Amino acid sequence: MVAIGNPSREEVAAYVYKECSTNAFCWIQIGDKLTSDQLFDRFGQSIAFNKASERSIVGAPFHSVDGIEKKGIAKICDPITSDCGTSNNGHCRKQIGQAITGDLEYDALCSISLS
Repeated sequence: MVAIGNPSREEVAAYVYKECSTNAFCWIQIGDKLTSDQLFDRFGQSIAFNKASERSIVGAPFHSVDGIEKKGIAKICDPITSDCGTSNNGHCRKQIGQAITGDLEYDALCSISLS
Protein backbone atom coordinates (compact mmCIF):
# COMPACT_ATOMS: atom_id res chain seq x y z
CA MET A 1 0.00 0.00 0.00
CA VAL A 2 1.13 3.51 -0.72
CA ALA A 3 -0.37 6.86 0.22
CA ILE A 4 0.18 10.02 -1.76
CA GLY A 5 -0.36 13.38 -0.15
CA ASN A 6 -1.05 16.52 -2.10
CA PRO A 7 -0.66 19.29 0.49
CA SER A 8 -1.32 22.05 -2.04
CA ARG A 9 -4.81 20.59 -2.57
CA GLU A 10 -5.21 19.39 1.06
CA GLU A 11 -5.90 15.77 0.11
CA VAL A 12 -4.49 12.25 0.48
CA ALA A 13 -5.22 9.09 -1.49
CA ALA A 14 -4.21 5.50 -0.69
CA TYR A 15 -3.46 2.89 -3.36
CA VAL A 16 -2.74 -0.85 -3.55
CA TYR A 17 -0.95 -2.66 -6.35
CA LYS A 18 -3.03 -5.62 -7.45
CA GLU A 19 -4.19 -7.59 -10.43
CA CYS A 20 -6.69 -5.54 -12.41
CA SER A 21 -7.08 -7.94 -15.34
CA THR A 22 -5.56 -11.22 -16.46
CA ASN A 23 -1.77 -10.95 -16.18
CA ALA A 24 -1.97 -7.19 -15.66
CA PHE A 25 -1.34 -5.30 -12.44
CA CYS A 26 -2.17 -1.72 -11.65
CA TRP A 27 -2.44 0.76 -8.80
CA ILE A 28 -6.02 0.93 -7.52
CA GLN A 29 -7.23 3.70 -5.24
CA ILE A 30 -8.67 2.51 -1.95
CA GLY A 31 -11.66 4.49 -0.82
CA ASP A 32 -12.25 8.17 -1.22
CA LYS A 33 -9.54 10.77 -0.99
CA LEU A 34 -9.18 12.16 2.50
CA THR A 35 -9.51 15.91 2.51
CA SER A 36 -8.96 18.73 4.95
CA ASP A 37 -11.70 20.87 6.40
CA GLN A 38 -9.47 23.96 6.23
CA LEU A 39 -7.75 25.69 3.32
CA PHE A 40 -3.97 26.17 3.23
CA ASP A 41 -3.24 23.87 6.20
CA ARG A 42 -0.97 21.55 4.13
CA PHE A 43 -3.06 18.45 4.93
CA GLY A 44 -1.20 15.45 3.57
CA GLN A 45 2.28 16.89 4.04
CA SER A 46 3.04 14.00 6.39
CA ILE A 47 1.54 10.51 6.23
CA ALA A 48 2.32 7.27 8.05
CA PHE A 49 0.85 3.76 8.31
CA ASN A 50 1.11 1.21 11.08
CA LYS A 51 3.15 -1.92 10.42
CA ALA A 52 0.15 -3.82 9.03
CA SER A 53 -0.74 -0.88 6.73
CA GLU A 54 -4.23 -0.78 8.20
CA ARG A 55 -4.30 2.36 10.33
CA SER A 56 -3.05 5.63 8.90
CA ILE A 57 -2.23 9.05 10.27
CA VAL A 58 -2.24 12.24 8.21
CA GLY A 59 -0.81 15.55 9.32
CA ALA A 60 -1.60 19.16 8.48
CA PRO A 61 1.15 21.30 10.03
CA PHE A 62 -0.42 24.68 9.24
CA HIS A 63 -3.89 23.88 10.58
CA SER A 64 -5.21 26.65 12.83
CA VAL A 65 -7.36 25.76 15.85
CA ASP A 66 -9.62 28.11 17.80
CA GLY A 67 -8.03 31.13 16.12
CA ILE A 68 -4.50 30.05 17.06
CA GLU A 69 -2.24 30.00 13.99
CA LYS A 70 -0.48 26.86 12.80
CA LYS A 71 -1.02 24.62 15.82
CA GLY A 72 -1.04 21.68 13.45
CA ILE A 73 -3.38 18.72 13.38
CA ALA A 74 -3.10 14.96 12.86
CA LYS A 75 -6.01 12.65 12.03
CA ILE A 76 -5.89 8.89 12.59
CA CYS A 77 -7.99 6.72 10.26
CA ASP A 78 -8.99 3.06 10.26
CA PRO A 79 -10.14 1.15 7.19
CA ILE A 80 -13.74 0.08 6.83
CA THR A 81 -14.15 -2.98 4.66
CA SER A 82 -17.90 -2.81 4.26
CA ASP A 83 -19.35 -1.82 0.92
CA CYS A 84 -18.58 1.85 0.37
CA GLY A 85 -19.54 1.81 -3.27
CA THR A 86 -18.15 0.18 -6.38
CA SER A 87 -15.83 3.10 -7.13
CA ASN A 88 -14.14 2.48 -3.76
CA ASN A 89 -13.52 -1.22 -4.34
CA GLY A 90 -15.49 -1.89 -1.16
CA HIS A 91 -13.12 0.08 1.03
CA CYS A 92 -13.15 3.47 2.66
CA ARG A 93 -11.43 5.08 5.64
CA LYS A 94 -12.98 6.56 8.75
CA GLN A 95 -11.38 8.92 11.23
CA ILE A 96 -11.13 7.43 14.70
CA GLY A 97 -11.30 9.56 17.79
CA GLN A 98 -10.69 13.27 17.83
CA ALA A 99 -7.95 14.93 15.85
CA ILE A 100 -4.66 15.51 17.67
CA THR A 101 -3.62 19.16 17.76
CA GLY A 102 -0.53 21.03 18.83
CA ASP A 103 -0.66 22.91 22.12
CA LEU A 104 0.81 26.24 21.09
CA GLU A 105 0.94 28.57 18.13
CA TYR A 106 3.41 27.27 15.50
CA ASP A 107 3.70 23.79 17.07
CA ALA A 108 3.03 22.61 13.48
CA LEU A 109 3.14 18.80 14.06
CA CYS A 110 5.50 18.39 11.08
CA SER A 111 6.57 14.81 11.76
CA ILE A 112 4.21 11.93 12.56
CA SER A 113 4.51 8.15 12.84
CA LEU A 114 2.57 5.06 13.93
CA SER A 115 3.74 1.73 15.26
